Amino acid sequence: QIPYSVVDSDAHRTLAERVARASIVLLKNDGNTLPLSKKLSSIAVIGPNADQAAALLGNYNGTPSKAVTPLQGIRDLLSGTESVVYTAQGCDLAEGIPLLRPVPSTCLRPADADAGQYGLCARYYANARFEGAPILSRVDPTIDFVWKGDSPLSGRWGDPFSVCWSGTLVPATSGTYRLGLSGFSAFRIALDGVDLAKYKDVHHARFAGRDIKLEAGRHYDLQIEYTNRGLDPQAQLLWALREQDHLSQALEVAGRAEVVVLVLGLTANLEGEEMPVSVPGFSGGDRTDLGLPGPQQELLERVCALNKPTVLVLMNGSAMGIAWADDHVPAIVEAWYPGQAGGKALAEVLFGETNPGGRLPVTFY
Repeated sequence: QIPYSVVDSDAHRTLAERVARASIVLLKNDGNTLPLSKKLSSIAVIGPNADQAAALLGNYNGTPSKAVTPLQGIRDLLSGTESVVYTAQGCDLAEGIPLLRPVPSTCLRPADADAGQYGLCARYYANARFEGAPILSRVDPTIDFVWKGDSPLSGRWGDPFSVCWSGTLVPATSGTYRLGLSGFSAFRIALDGVDLAKYKDVHHARFAGRDIKLEAGRHYDLQIEYTNRGLDPQAQLLWALREQDHLSQALEVAGRAEVVVLVLGLTANLEGEEMPVSVPGFSGGDRTDLGLPGPQQELLERVCALNKPTVLVLMNGSAMGIAWADDHVPAIVEAWYPGQAGGKALAEVLFGETNPGGRLPVTFY
């Protein structure tokens, strides 16, 4: 019964920052690598956890109104200085687990819309059953909504509603894509009349989708049905092109930078309770290997081979085996899943505004 105006109050945002600062653990700092200087000419912030909000949050979490990723935290702290901030994803989160991004407006065409218009036709209903006439009809440029608990129709917290989106998907590049929807509390997505994914739950948003080959310039009929009966309504149409060379881009920006910060680790999409994950290192939410996921370990080793001053930041919720990093990386910081203000707190630690005084509750091998 507590509304977002209370949960998301100034006092609670301040508390989130304080908890994030207090939890960060310094695991290693050879040669006074940390703190970093704000007078750096350039810094490269690299890794699959560098700029995704999901890496800030654990399981059974709420959805913050503002989430500061490590990349954003570093950019904010260095704003007003002459330091240049480079970034690159570097690799997938794990083998078979790509990082998903919202499908851009330029790849969506609304049905029966004027030429040159982008997005999908949307029909909003004031119930969770698509019944009656739509209360609101419009073109939504993208499907990237987190409504913060309020119905987009009534503006009230917890009111049920449903949405139908329709139009065409027009990829700009041919290839195999991981395509689907992340949402809560239920949805169905179909491409050319064939169901791509369905999902329904009472706990939290989750992605449902699959790999599919798409041709550049081809128009695919896209239909999405979304219903909300919960207190955290959200719907995001996401994809990732599978055959991308993230590593080369990461090595290129690392080579240009004076210092490299690698933000690696896990997310609650890999480790958790009864999860539909079965990839090397992870099974059903359990860990089958304590090391970094394979693509991340390769990224770490390739970047370290450049012999740049390097800081490894880990974001995870369970023990990690980091023997290779201990032998090769001068500075290692454990940030856990630090919450909505995690990126701000991490940047303060890296640049010496906060002394990292957290302690490990589990063994890091």
